[in-house]
Amino acid sequence: MDLGLAHRATLSGETGRPWPVAGGRLFAGGVSIVFSVGVFWLLTASRLGAFLNRLHKFGGGLFLVLLTAGTFNLFLYLVGYFRRSEQLSCGSVMNVVRLPYAGRRRSRAIRTRTSIVMPIYHEDTERVAAGIRQTWRSCKTCGLDQHCDWYLLCDSTKPEICRQEEGIVQELLPEFGFNRGALGRLFLLRRADRKNFKAGNIMNFLDQHGDGYDFMLVLDADSVMLGKSIERLILTLQEHPRMGILQTLMIPIRSATPFARAMQYSTARCLPLYAKGMLWFYDRESVYWGHNALIRVAPFREHCRLPALPGKPPLGGTIMSQDIVEAAFLGRAGWEVGWLIDGGGSFDELPANILTYGQRDRRWCQGNFQHYRFILAPGIRFGHRLYFANGIFSYLASPLLLLLILLGLTQACLGAIPTAEPWLLWASMGLFWLQMLTPRVLGLIHFAAHCKPSPVEGLPQRVRWLSREAASTLAELTLNLLMGPLLFYLRTRFVAEILSGGHVVWRNQSRNPGERVSWASAGRVFWLPSLLGLLGFVAAHHVGFPLALFILPVTVSWLLSIPLAVVTSDAALGSWLVKAGLFHDALTTEELEQLGPLANEPLAGATVPL
Repeated sequence: MDLGLAHRATLSGETGRPWPVAGGRLFAGGVSIVFSVGVFWLLTASRLGAFLNRLHKFGGGLFLVLLTAGTFNLFLYLVGYFRRSEQLSCGSVMNVVRLPYAGRRRSRAIRTRTSIVMPIYHEDTERVAAGIRQTWRSCKTCGLDQHCDWYLLCDSTKPEICRQEEGIVQELLPEFGFNRGALGRLFLLRRADRKNFKAGNIMNFLDQHGDGYDFMLVLDADSVMLGKSIERLILTLQEHPRMGILQTLMIPIRSATPFARAMQYSTARCLPLYAKGMLWFYDRESVYWGHNALIRVAPFREHCRLPALPGKPPLGGTIMSQDIVEAAFLGRAGWEVGWLIDGGGSFDELPANILTYGQRDRRWCQGNFQHYRFILAPGIRFGHRLYFANGIFSYLASPLLLLLILLGLTQACLGAIPTAEPWLLWASMGLFWLQMLTPRVLGLIHFAAHCKPSPVEGLPQRVRWLSREAASTLAELTLNLLMGPLLFYLRTRFVAEILSGGHVVWRNQSRNPGERVSWASAGRVFWLPSLLGLLGFVAAHHVGFPLALFILPVTVSWLLSIPLAVVTSDAALGSWLVKAGLFHDALTTEELEQLGPLANEPLAGATVPL
């Protein structure tokens, strides 16, 4: 058992920071604003006299707002990168806590009872069973079966799926010793009223069985966690009595299509650095993503009962993105929300294609817009207020960017924009590439330095491995440039639907890693951007070089949106890319062994009409 993991466990602010949290936030905001205003002034100083009408001023303001937001995100990546050496395992970037139990037999250090809960609703029961099996087998290697029970919280209503759920429980009972022990048991719970969806399902469990447990580990239907990671969570929460939630950083697995495979690759390399920057900024007012997190039962049950929002959907009714609201309610009650970033052993899955990704994103968009009510709610901590606002802006940025492009294009076609000096245009393009390349380069450097797979030994092998990593980074960047405009089109549509009163209901998420997009489905969703892309080419020809460079990336993506949606959902192409050396997993040998069949790449996929 790796005792070093316990030695390296960290939490935010336990021994203080170089400066107070508020000072760090002011510094981050100040740097982002000063840099953006400075760049904006350099790019427009020679043309300020031309900004005479309101459209020019409005466009300039939009550009400055978007530039500041992009600069802030880039700043968090830089913070995460330059503080990465302070810890190479779990926790915050502030300091290292050497836990007192690290030198003892760790199984004896656990003095609490933990319930592992997995809320499901019309899920693929075979995948659910596989996740439970691999997680529980890993738990047993750490002795956690002496401290944990597992609860499958089923909200399904279709009789056939209900029978399948009961069938997998019977199939899994031998893994749990047929429930003969006082702990280490598996239970299926079903409720009649699906009020408040996932949040209500979990609260129903706490009301019925919460008194029997100190902690609760929440997993999604596609979650897998290794026993060492769960053990680390339990031991850490035991040693920090004011911590209400401890969130892990999930790394995606089982991605098969080019769309998901590229996103999985980028997430594994870049997200840890960004998460460290986020944790430096939010500190003990950190995030909760709704799963793969350990929760202290008593304060959560007392303070995290979600209200029904006044009014009708989309901005009223049931809260659609409940996790950050629950974290904010705990913070309001004086509890801390922490994050164990590194250390591995926490996994989930990604949507297979851009349409299933968009379906999930549509619900998140509605949920984020509902959060406007909590930005100024009494008692909410400042960090959580900022997170609510940032979540809303993350979706508003797409229509604002589209508006900026259309505004600039209209002005250019009308001849209302004065001819800019070439260096200004190239400087603007350079700024764009700086924000695109920097996170990927930093992630590649960090991954190459600290996460090199053990079989890579010797200079020739290392050079080949680094070449594949660099090629994968460039391929992911290219695919991001092609798919990014499609995502910001979808988000623009989502925002327009919400502001016009449209809403979605909570449905089960598609988790088929090989799900393909049919040509008909792609055409129904992306016919409009295809048409706009064609019009964009006409406009690019009219404005001429070099202004056309700024709109061509969007117009090319939109023009090719239908074939892009179909081709990037082809699991066979994803398999070919992996065999060609691109988008390899970032899993260790131990993780591969304990994940078992869930670590294998799923190649079979069926076309699912939408």
